[in-house]
Amino acid sequence: MAERLAAAVNAAVVSIRRELISSGKYTKASAPLQRPPSAPTVRGAGEALSPQSKEAVEWGFANIPRVFKLAVVGGCCGGKTVSRKPIGAALHEKDSRAQFFSTPEIATVLFNQGAMSNGSYIGFVDEEYIEFVIQSEILQLVFEGLWAQGAALSLVSTNYAVLMTDRDALDGRTYSRPLASWAPIGWSRILDETGKRIHIPGLTESDLSRRYEIGAIFWHSLANNHGKLDAADYYRDCQKPTRHESAQEAFDNDLNASQVYEDGYSADRIVWLSSIHYGPMTPKIQKPLVQTIIRPRLLVLRAYQLSSWCVQSVFPSWC
Repeated sequence: MAERLAAAVNAAVVSIRRELISSGKYTKASAPLQRPPSAPTVRGAGEALSPQSKEAVEWGFANIPRVFKLAVVGGCCGGKTVSRKPIGAALHEKDSRAQFFSTPEIATVLFNQGAMSNGSYIGFVDEEYIEFVIQSEILQLVFEGLWAQGAALSLVSTNYAVLMTDRDALDGRTYSRPLASWAPIGWSRILDETGKRIHIPGLTESDLSRRYEIGAIFWHSLANNHGKLDAADYYRDCQKPTRHESAQEAFDNDLNASQVYEDGYSADRIVWLSSIHYGPMTPKIQKPLVQTIIRPRLLVLRAYQLSSWCVQSVFPSWC
């Protein structure tokens, strides 16, 4: 699993870097590029995935028995990452058979490997950005597949797993046209190109969102205080090296992301919450998440799998 993970990340970084260099606009990388030991030869940009990564994508689309995905999404500095541990603890308190796993944020993984989009280099390079968002989409699927398979292998017979994903496969729509008017790529092109590379022609948004069996949690940005810009709190609590959005940009991004998830998930499959930084966390997590949404859905999903063990997916061969 570790070798597959390293190879997939390395392939994405090299592909993004190749697009930047080929544009003739390359200035200086923020981090050296390293090739993990035993990693397979990297393919050119636009080429199909390696067999190992393709299999990981298939795992990400498959309905793996006793593993249920929950997308944790939202705006900048809303609480996506820090909320996952208390969500897991609250669910485990309700059912000790539940085990919890979480994927890392794809953008941060790529940033840390030197594949920085928008801000790491002098100026904005369209070619780099386009490849960045496509590779981010593919890596999201690969990571979810690897973590789901790892979770399944870790379970004892009486337990089940909740896999919380940091963002989800719809996230790229927030950073593409038409919602992001500045972006050099549209959402339809991201879907088309991703579908070609992972061998699912005609990939749709519904194909992506229905993979999250439990649904999604949306944390609004700290910059968005119930529909009003909150620059003071955002600048006080939300600064880190990989975050380059101003308070206004974070606010606008939150509005765009809200539109993405209103369209992408039915109302009964998503929970909307103000930033985790506003008010106590426990009431937000205990009642609307655990008692009202997550726990009831898990009971239904587990009962269905016990009677069927298979749910039709994009890959019928898994059924």
